[in-house]
Amino acid sequence: NVSRVKKKRRTGWSRILSCFCFLLLDLPSFAIFIALIGMCCLENIYYEYHLPLLIAASRAGNDDQLRKEFTYYDRECTVNDLSSRTGEGLLLSNTTTPKEAVDIVMTHGTGIIPGLLTPETVKELRAYIDHRNNHLDRAEKIPVSQGKKRVSFGIEATESPIIATALKELANHDLLEALLHGLVGEDPALTEITAITARYGAKNQAWHPDVKPDGNALKFARTYSHSYSLFIPLQDTSSKMGATTVCPGTHYCVSWDDTQQMCELNGFQVSDAFPEKVWKAGNGFLLNQQMWHRGGKHAMEGAEDRIVFIVSFIGRPDQTRQLSRGTYFHMKWLMWGHTFRDLHDAHLSMAKPYSIFRSLSIWKPQNRNFGYDLITATIMRIANMQMGGHPDELPRFKVQVIEKLFHLPESLQGPVTDDANAWLVYIEETMKKMINLLIVVNAGIMAIYGIIICLIGASQRSFRPLKIMTVHMIFTHGLPALFAWRVLHGIRTSEWGRGVTAGRIMRPPFPDHLGYVKDADTSNGLTTMPTRNDVLVGSRFDAPYLGAYSRWLDYHPGNVEFQNQILKCKNIPSVLDVACLDNIIA
Repeated sequence: NVSRVKKKRRTGWSRILSCFCFLLLDLPSFAIFIALIGMCCLENIYYEYHLPLLIAASRAGNDDQLRKEFTYYDRECTVNDLSSRTGEGLLLSNTTTPKEAVDIVMTHGTGIIPGLLTPETVKELRAYIDHRNNHLDRAEKIPVSQGKKRVSFGIEATESPIIATALKELANHDLLEALLHGLVGEDPALTEITAITARYGAKNQAWHPDVKPDGNALKFARTYSHSYSLFIPLQDTSSKMGATTVCPGTHYCVSWDDTQQMCELNGFQVSDAFPEKVWKAGNGFLLNQQMWHRGGKHAMEGAEDRIVFIVSFIGRPDQTRQLSRGTYFHMKWLMWGHTFRDLHDAHLSMAKPYSIFRSLSIWKPQNRNFGYDLITATIMRIANMQMGGHPDELPRFKVQVIEKLFHLPESLQGPVTDDANAWLVYIEETMKKMINLLIVVNAGIMAIYGIIICLIGASQRSFRPLKIMTVHMIFTHGLPALFAWRVLHGIRTSEWGRGVTAGRIMRPPFPDHLGYVKDADTSNGLTTMPTRNDVLVGSRFDAPYLGAYSRWLDYHPGNVEFQNQILKCKNIPSVLDVACLDNIIA
């Protein structure tokens, strides 16, 4: 009986000791090692993949590289380049074919699509956004031009059932889907889900394109993707309420001051395109982000706020193109990585945690595509010192995100420098500091663990505690290390990983021997600057991933007139058709 009692006491102490070891040694050791192995993986991915991508994507101040990549010329526009001055030709209808719709948007830079949202959805969505407007904190607000009396914020697809409903109605609109497919390719990526509200007293915004000519698809169609924003008013909007003012045809224009002045004198409001001069709620206005436009002033006293729901699209990532320069591409971080197809079931496919996996490019369903993930989009912004990635914005990011959201102490952060590589220095030094700290802490815990196990083994004169420690180490360190290896191996052997290491992703769009000379004086032949009336023939748009931009030159004025003359010759008797063609060439 005495031996049985002693054995029972030893068993009890053994269980207590096991619990003690698990809570104070195994669990902390496991957590710290997971953090360490995770940071090491992040550092490996950064140096092996993200840094090369960042270097390849950089065009900031690299005029020599861009000079080799242009596909169109610096076209100075005049009032003759405006494709519409009253809104005529912009309205699509239920009888408009997808090809006709693409032609309208390519010609004008915009098109108006009726009936995108039902009246019930419009009413409920407006009430929700109006409620959110009154409860936004400062960090949620997006800066906009002429921001006084205006408010804008990013929207998560599942933050309210009405958001998912509205997105589903957009996805189910056959003409919209076919139009986007024709413009940018199948299943375009999402780059924005926002709302903008203008209250009475809001001033006219400045005329602007959302993406700027020095870094968009106007001149560099194989380097930057063309993108489109869909504006949907959530109330009937008259000109006095500040309906968006547009300047169709200016998606071909490079000059800044001249275009601004031309649009000031000749632009018109979207509401003018409708017979009743009212932009009806639920009707969508799709604009090429290269086209000049502005938000109008809200001058109707006593009228309701002007609320616009905005969703933006771009072609999915390919091997040469990147996001255009000049805009934020406003989107909540966990909405990145999604595509048009996800709008059909946004309440499921864009919900947490799946949305987080998509935004970080970790996982997607087999029947879905990745859009631009958060990390790739951020890399492109930093590489070109664009909004959200400019060195001047690093201090705000450090305070608002790293310290307030993640509560990372100052001692574990990298320095904030004032040079062009500020983001890289900060990221790399922060990772280095965190890894060094985790190595020290992990080594300390392991040393304490080892000493305790050795003392226990010595007191019991047994190697059993050492065997137990070995088994525990296999689970707390071996399995995480094996999992980390599997993740890195999966990335290395993935199509994306192989593409980055082989230099295929973000590669220059043209081989060096096809690049243009640095100085026209070194040319062996005569050179000239094209004009709007010239017929342009080129091969630099010959890429299937460009979508409608593969036919960009078909919409150049000289080419349009040439095609019209060719069509006229078709109706001439065959005896005279040769003379007709000769006359066109002459």
